[in-house]
Parts: sequence; structure tokens; C-alpha cells
Amino acid sequence: MRTSRLIAWMVGAAVLVGACGSAPATQGPTTAPSIAAGPTPTPNPQLHDPASLGAVLSALQVAGLSMTPNSADAQSGDMVERLHLTYDGWPLTLTAYTSSHTLASQSGFDPKSRPGIGDPPFTVAGLNILVEFGANIHDGSPAVPDSQYAVAFEKVVLALSPLIGPLRQQSSSPVALPTPVPTPTASPAPSPSAASPKASTKPKVTPKPKATPKPKTTPKP
Repeated sequence: MRTSRLIAWMVGAAVLVGACGSAPATQGPTTAPSIAAGPTPTPNPQLHDPASLGAVLSALQVAGLSMTPNSADAQSGDMVERLHLTYDGWPLTLTAYTSSHTLASQSGFDPKSRPGIGDPPFTVAGLNILVEFGANIHDGSPAVPDSQYAVAFEKVVLALSPLIGPLRQQSSSPVALPTPVPTPTASPAPSPSAASPKASTKPKVTPKPKATPKPKTTPKP
């Protein structure tokens, strides 16, 4: 039942994306507005902790990544939901935890170490979302994968970084993580005390030069 719901969910999202990309209907000429509209601010796509897997999956679909749903795991303890998919011929697992704190304490994810026994070749985490790409290797540490899988995983990273970044990584062949762009803030207005003093409107009076006294003449004997 849960797998059917997952498949229906992804198909519905794919139909929605396709509808958004279809050609618009022909419209008649419109009159230009008398007042030019100002620039529309770009909405911030950043999600908040805890983020939902629905928003993460939608972002991957909008980015054009072709994925096949396999199964889903229901909530168990601090794990809210887990989706098992196939992407570029490799397993892709998306897991949502109750918070970023529980992900760090319960998932075993450690960005300071390389993947070990039982870990996939690629793993990134952002907020409460854990993303794993590749099979879990149980007979040793995962080997460095082919470049095609690194390129495929980079696409996943680029799609998710604006939503759940900054991302942390634990991979046998780390991919480049996008640098977070700080949100611009308005500069504070200068305080009245910092303003330059007003120029005085009263004109300055230039003093008149003093007359030079005539030298005294000495009388002749």
C-alpha cells in the first residue's frame, strides 16, 4: 500500500512538472500598463528544520532527475520516513529524521570520516534529511566509484543545496559542495549624530588691516 502511494505521488508530481513546462495558450494583445511594474523579489527556497521528504523529492523532479520509486519505510523511532529509489542505475535513499539533532546522533553519519563497512559510496546531509547514493557495502569500505556516478550525485547535490544546505558530506570520492550564498541585508540608516554638520549661513567678517604708522623724522642739527 505504501509503495502504491509513493508511486502515485511521484507520477502526480511528474505530471505537474510536465504541465508547467507545456506551451502557454495563445492570448490576444494586451494593453501595456501605464506604470511599469517593479522587479519581483526572488523567493528564498531554503527549507526549515524539520524538512519534509515531499519537498525534497519535488526538488529532484523539478531538476529533471529521472528516478524510479521502489519502496518506502514508515516511521520508526527518530526516523520519520525513508524512500528507496533507483537513480542512474544505483540505489538512492532519502531519509527524514525528526530533527537535524537526531540525524547527527542516531543515523551514524559522520562527515569527519570516510565511509566504512556498511556505508554507501556517497552520503550528504542537510537539516534533518540524509541522502545516500550507491549500495551499502558490507564486505569492506566502498571503493572509489566511476566518474559517471560522481557526476550523477553532483546533480543531486546541486538540486538540494538551495533547500537543505549547507550540506555535509561523507563520501569515498567527495564531490564539490556549493558554497552557501549569504542573504543580503539592508544597510542601516546613518544616525543623526553621524550626519555631517550643517554649514553656517552667517557670513564671516574679514577684519580690516591696520594702518602702518609713519616713521618719525629726526630733526637736523
